This record gives sequence, structure tokens and C-alpha cells, in this order.
Amino acid sequence: DLVIEAVLELMDLKIDIFRQLDEICPSHTILATNTSTMSPTEIAAGTRRADRCVAMHFFNPVPKMKLAEIIRGMDTSDQTVEIVRAVAEQMGKETVEVNEFPGFVAGRISALVGNEAMYMLMEGVASAEDIDKAIKLG
Repeated sequence: DLVIEAVLELMDLKIDIFRQLDEICPSHTILATNTSTMSPTEIAAGTRRADRCVAMHFFNPVPKMKLAEIIRGMDTSDQTVEIVRAVAEQMGKETVEVNEFPGFVAGRISALVGNEAMYMLMEGVASAEDIDKAIKLG
């Protein structure tokens, strides 16, 4: 069994929901948080199943975007990662496995691109509209 939580990016809310899920779900159930920034280790700490907790980062719009990051917490088991990867693939997603680190993979790359775009605008390389067009179409 797998539960994927997808609430607001508020740590206290996610921790509270995971505590509740830990109480009501069978002990074998994997708990996944859909997040682009939150620590799966911190969220899992309030449960009795840290080895069966993981983060999944789905990209918007979810039905069209192919990638799902699978973020391993400090205690996430290999079996949990493999089950979550298989479920994501059944959803038609390509996956990347990420060790917990701020920004994960895609977020860090996006931050670099965004920062560079701002530098190009400040330097007068191109207009904001043309930089945006180049990023979207190039």
C-alpha cells in the first residue's frame, strides 16, 4: 500500500498528517510526501516507519510532465524506493533518485537558470521577453 500526501508546503501540516497516517494505515504502508522543498527525514521523524517514508516531487502540470523525483530520507529503505519507483513508472513517469539535499535536483538546476537569466537581464544581454522566449523554446 502507498499513500501520497499532497498538502500545502507547510512542514507542521505535513508532519501532523504523517502522524495521523502512521496511526491509521497498516504498518506495511509506504507514506510519501509530494514536495519540492521539504525534508522527508524531518517529516518521517514523527512516525514509527521512517524506513517506509519518502518524498516524491511531481512537476506541474502533473498529467503532462514526465519527471518525478524520488527523494530518499536518511532512513528510507531501498525497498521503499524501488516500490515508489515502480508506482511512478506505472503512472507513466520517468524517475530520478535523489539523496535528500536542499533543492533536490530539478529545483537546483532551475535556480541556476533563473539566476543566470537575471544576470543576463542586468547585463543588458537581451530583454526579459527575449530571455524568457529563449528559455522556453531553446
